[in-house]
Amino acid sequence: MPNEHADLRAAVDAAFPTVRASLERLVRIPSISAEGADSPALRDSAEAVAAELEGAGLAGVRLL
Repeated sequence: MPNEHADLRAAVDAAFPTVRASLERLVRIPSISAEGADSPALRDSAEAVAAELEGAGLAGVRLL
């Protein structure tokens, strides 16, 4: 069990910089909090989230 925890910790530590960078990119996109629900930036935000989900392996992501 100790090796499993060490393996998990190593995997999290290795993934953390990429995950953090992705989240930082997402929160920099203005969305409904900045301009309202009809903002073109809202579509940009939705497309960025969809791209992140697809990049994580979720197939068939689409915007509604």
